[in-house]
Amino acid sequence: MKQVFDIWIIALLLLGGCAEQGNGGQDVSTLLSLLSGKTSLDLTNNLQRSSAIVFSGITYYVDALHGSDSNTGITPSLPFKTITKAASLAVSGDGILVAAGAYNAALGEVFPIKIADGVTILGDEQSKGNTGGMYSYYSGSGTYGNPGPTFVQGGANLTSTVFYPTFVLGNNSVIGGFKITNPIQNSVAEAVLLRNVNEATVRKNTLTNNLAGGNGVYIYSRDAGGNHTIADNIITYNAVGIYEGIALLTSRVENNWINNNYYGIRTFDSKLDLGGGIRKSVGQNWLYCNAMYDIVVTPNLIENNWLPDLFAKNNTWDHKPPTVEISNPAMFADIYNENSLTNVHLDDSYLVAPSLCTP
Repeated sequence: MKQVFDIWIIALLLLGGCAEQGNGGQDVSTLLSLLSGKTSLDLTNNLQRSSAIVFSGITYYVDALHGSDSNTGITPSLPFKTITKAASLAVSGDGILVAAGAYNAALGEVFPIKIADGVTILGDEQSKGNTGGMYSYYSGSGTYGNPGPTFVQGGANLTSTVFYPTFVLGNNSVIGGFKITNPIQNSVAEAVLLRNVNEATVRKNTLTNNLAGGNGVYIYSRDAGGNHTIADNIITYNAVGIYEGIALLTSRVENNWINNNYYGIRTFDSKLDLGGGIRKSVGQNWLYCNAMYDIVVTPNLIENNWLPDLFAKNNTWDHKPPTVEISNPAMFADIYNENSLTNVHLDDSYLVAPSLCTP
């Protein structure tokens, strides 16, 4: 019966389309994402779900409402207050479970928060950081589960770089279940930075309101790295949803809602598999209602007269087939493929709410 109800709700939302580019569009995408089914990452719904998570190392607990950084942080009843404290101790194999609450500089967070190699940090994956309580892996040390978003807001310069991230991930690290906003007005500010690292995972987060030039996820791997997984996120109301500046290895991008950004995705060397490419991405990204383009492809280097390939199959766009602009970056289209210097593969793409978001 619940499935029938869910399908009915989804149908109504689809009929509404994305006519509004404001909060209404965001609410539609969020509801659809939450109702669209479970994945293998979902675990049982109980008030204290931390017992369902097993890490090979130590598990640290964080609770903004009831914790203290003078606690041990290794039992649910004695959590740390800040993510910064837990992250400063966690090493490869460890996990950090974060209860719902507001994590910012006023609380004592020191940005950027660096997640070390091989560390997993989880909040409320089931609602992508928006609900808390029974949906969190760790519901807090109080009598009742902490309600509301698992909300991290902040950012600062990463020493010796030009970047201003909220989170910096290490090799093989995982972040999931957070609502993240970076308020810094800078084109190299981002919610999550993947810089010169391999096989990081950004999953089931809401990366939003980084509008003042900021980005949801920024990939920069000039010296080494890539091969990341960006999956099942809501990426909305940013200057750029996913910014892939340069990478050595291709990253898998699938099952994301990428809407109401200025640019949905911007890539400079096509080292993203958006569906049907080398990383076996299933696609199923909803790329729609972004102000200028859903994807901007600007190749840095053409080697041996071979055009690079960008695979973006089995996704949802504003139009069917997706509209492509090749010469005028001021025009509105689903894809801007600068001077047709990239082979963009779009087989099996389909549409959402045609003509309601872009001309």
